[in-house]
Amino acid sequence: MLCTQRSWSLASSHRVSKPAPNAANTQKATVRYDPQGATDWLLLLNCAVSYRPFLQKMGLDFDGQADAFDDNAMVIEYFEAMQNALGKLRASGPLIVLMDHVQVSVEKLLGCNFEKLILLGMFLGRKIALKLRHVRDDDWDLLPTKADALQTMQLRCDAESAKLHRLRGSAHWVQPIACNTTVLVGGANYPCMCLEFVAGRDLSEAISKDGSGGNRRPSAAMLVQDFNLVKTVVVGIASAMWEAHRAGLCFDKSGNSGPMISDVMLYTSAEGQYPRTGIKLVDCEHLIEVDPDSRFSLQPLAHSSTGLWLRSWWRSTAHKLGIGPSRRCRDAVCANIVSKYACLDWLMQDWPSERLVDGYSLLQSMLKE
Repeated sequence: MLCTQRSWSLASSHRVSKPAPNAANTQKATVRYDPQGATDWLLLLNCAVSYRPFLQKMGLDFDGQADAFDDNAMVIEYFEAMQNALGKLRASGPLIVLMDHVQVSVEKLLGCNFEKLILLGMFLGRKIALKLRHVRDDDWDLLPTKADALQTMQLRCDAESAKLHRLRGSAHWVQPIACNTTVLVGGANYPCMCLEFVAGRDLSEAISKDGSGGNRRPSAAMLVQDFNLVKTVVVGIASAMWEAHRAGLCFDKSGNSGPMISDVMLYTSAEGQYPRTGIKLVDCEHLIEVDPDSRFSLQPLAHSSTGLWLRSWWRSTAHKLGIGPSRRCRDAVCANIVSKYACLDWLMQDWPSERLVDGYSLLQSMLKE
């Protein structure tokens, strides 16, 4: 899986329902064992760390519409608590997941949200990523029993897996390595997807929304380097969206469902004579069916948190270069560099939606320049 600890800790999720005031973690650690004596360590992990205190930090009037940056900070704290608890469990013995009767050894927690854990595992001598939905008794206030919660999580997992298999073979989407969507942990079934592992970093780690050059004006060399990286990211995401469109899937045009910042992963490919940066999207859960009458559009990217992040990079960079609505860059070298990346204007200049409906032409223009 193309992921880092930080990136997966920011992974997007369904919003959690409003917690009841003064809610406490009421789970009982009735530990289950499978026939071979393996412990349901996920139950112990969920008993050790409840999600509710992290939601309550947002205020008891939390309604699922929290500011994205606050939401990310909250999930980071939850991730760190889960990471510490998992480390203590691993210190007491190996953590095993059974997939098709084959043992997968859990090595570490790569990231999480209130619905999913992303775990690094070893499967037949190969590193894999497990996207596992860690259901708990008190997780979902609108569901009366754990059986209902488990069924809901399994349906979501199955739906996401079906979408990912429609994207099988796509160069810009993380790939599944198994068809099963259930694993066994200590005799208990948990919804889970088994995915490829590709070491990398997420968009927020690779590109600063504060622009090129840190607190200084970027040099020409730095500007070229960062523009190349931004173009690689934009072309990679647009290519992933085109692959999804060809498979009959797309993001909602509002951009609210993605592509999310934390789902855009950059990795270095060693293929060929020189290393190159590649892009993969790691979460397809929020893709929807394409309207048969609609054209391929880049509106979702332009309106998404990813588009906003990249525009923030450009606006901060432009400010350092002295570029504004009525001001051009006085440095001829930098002005020439900026002009060479005019193919990104549709995103950086926040074009209106009606100019983004022909996404294929915009993608081709970026590929040609």
